[in-house]
Amino acid sequence: MNKSGTHSPDNLLTVAEIAGLLRVKPSWVYEHAEELGGFRLGKYHRFSLPRVMDRLERGEISRSAVGSSTQRPASTTRKKDGSNGQGTDEEQKALDSEV
Repeated sequence: MNKSGTHSPDNLLTVAEIAGLLRVKPSWVYEHAEELGGFRLGKYHRFSLPRVMDRLERGEISRSAVGSSTQRPASTTRKKDGSNGQGTDEEQKALDSEV
Protein backbone atom coordinates (compact mmCIF):
# COMPACT_ATOMS: atom_id res chain seq x y z
CA MET A 1 0.00 0.00 0.00
CA ASN A 2 1.14 3.51 -0.56
CA LYS A 3 0.97 6.32 1.99
CA SER A 4 -2.59 7.30 1.04
CA GLY A 5 -3.83 3.80 1.88
CA THR A 6 -4.71 2.83 -1.68
CA HIS A 7 -3.20 0.03 -3.74
CA SER A 8 -0.99 0.90 -6.66
CA PRO A 9 -1.36 -1.41 -9.68
CA ASP A 10 2.39 -2.05 -9.47
CA ASN A 11 2.31 -3.29 -5.87
CA LEU A 12 2.00 -6.94 -4.98
CA LEU A 13 -0.62 -7.75 -2.37
CA THR A 14 -0.59 -10.34 0.41
CA VAL A 15 -3.07 -13.16 0.90
CA ALA A 16 -4.77 -11.18 3.68
CA GLU A 17 -5.11 -8.09 1.48
CA ILE A 18 -6.60 -10.06 -1.43
CA ALA A 19 -8.94 -11.92 0.93
CA GLY A 20 -10.15 -8.61 2.36
CA LEU A 21 -10.70 -7.08 -1.07
CA LEU A 22 -12.57 -10.15 -2.35
CA ARG A 23 -14.38 -10.63 0.97
CA VAL A 24 -13.37 -14.26 1.29
CA LYS A 25 -11.36 -16.19 3.85
CA PRO A 26 -7.57 -16.28 3.49
CA SER A 27 -7.80 -20.09 3.22
CA TRP A 28 -9.89 -19.65 0.04
CA VAL A 29 -7.18 -17.43 -1.45
CA TYR A 30 -4.51 -20.03 -0.64
CA GLU A 31 -6.65 -22.79 -2.22
CA HIS A 32 -7.14 -20.76 -5.42
CA ALA A 33 -3.83 -18.91 -5.58
CA GLU A 34 -2.84 -20.45 -8.92
CA GLU A 35 -6.22 -19.66 -10.50
CA LEU A 36 -5.98 -16.10 -9.19
CA GLY A 37 -2.57 -15.71 -10.81
CA GLY A 38 -0.60 -15.58 -7.58
CA PHE A 39 3.18 -15.55 -7.37
CA ARG A 40 5.30 -17.63 -5.00
CA LEU A 41 8.16 -15.77 -3.35
CA GLY A 42 9.71 -18.49 -1.26
CA LYS A 43 7.07 -19.44 1.27
CA TYR A 44 5.03 -16.29 0.56
CA HIS A 45 2.17 -15.79 -1.88
CA ARG A 46 1.77 -12.40 -3.58
CA PHE A 47 -0.86 -11.13 -6.00
CA SER A 48 -1.20 -8.39 -8.59
CA LEU A 49 -4.65 -6.85 -8.15
CA PRO A 50 -5.09 -6.07 -11.88
CA ARG A 51 -4.16 -9.67 -12.72
CA VAL A 52 -6.59 -11.10 -10.14
CA MET A 53 -9.42 -8.85 -11.32
CA ASP A 54 -8.74 -9.71 -14.97
CA ARG A 55 -8.93 -13.43 -14.21
CA LEU A 56 -12.15 -12.98 -12.26
CA GLU A 57 -13.73 -10.88 -15.03
CA ARG A 58 -12.70 -13.36 -17.73
CA GLY A 59 -14.10 -16.28 -15.73
CA GLU A 60 -10.77 -18.04 -15.29
CA ILE A 61 -11.73 -19.11 -11.77
CA SER A 62 -13.75 -22.32 -11.92
CA ARG A 63 -17.41 -21.77 -11.10
CA SER A 64 -17.30 -24.51 -8.48
CA ALA A 65 -14.52 -22.61 -6.70
CA VAL A 66 -16.33 -19.30 -6.34
CA GLY A 67 -18.54 -19.39 -3.29
CA SER A 68 -18.15 -23.13 -2.77
CA SER A 69 -16.58 -22.88 0.65
CA THR A 70 -17.53 -19.33 1.51
CA GLN A 71 -21.28 -19.21 1.08
CA ARG A 72 -24.06 -21.09 2.78
CA PRO A 73 -27.21 -21.68 0.69
CA ALA A 74 -30.36 -20.02 1.97
CA SER A 75 -32.94 -22.43 3.30
CA THR A 76 -36.45 -22.07 1.92
CA THR A 77 -38.01 -25.01 3.74
CA ARG A 78 -40.32 -24.49 6.68
CA LYS A 79 -39.85 -26.29 9.96
CA LYS A 80 -42.71 -27.64 12.05
CA ASP A 81 -42.62 -24.50 14.20
CA GLY A 82 -43.29 -22.37 11.09
CA SER A 83 -39.82 -20.89 10.89
CA ASN A 84 -37.78 -21.00 7.72
CA GLY A 85 -34.79 -22.61 9.44
CA GLN A 86 -32.59 -19.53 9.16
CA GLY A 87 -32.71 -18.66 12.84
CA THR A 88 -33.00 -15.28 14.47
CA ASP A 89 -31.50 -12.06 13.14
CA GLU A 90 -28.78 -12.32 15.78
CA GLU A 91 -27.90 -15.88 14.73
CA GLN A 92 -27.81 -14.86 11.06
CA LYS A 93 -25.53 -11.90 11.84
CA ALA A 94 -23.17 -14.22 13.71
CA LEU A 95 -23.10 -16.61 10.75
CA ASP A 96 -22.51 -13.74 8.30
CA SER A 97 -19.62 -12.40 10.38
CA GLU A 98 -17.86 -15.79 10.15
CA VAL A 99 -17.60 -15.55 6.36
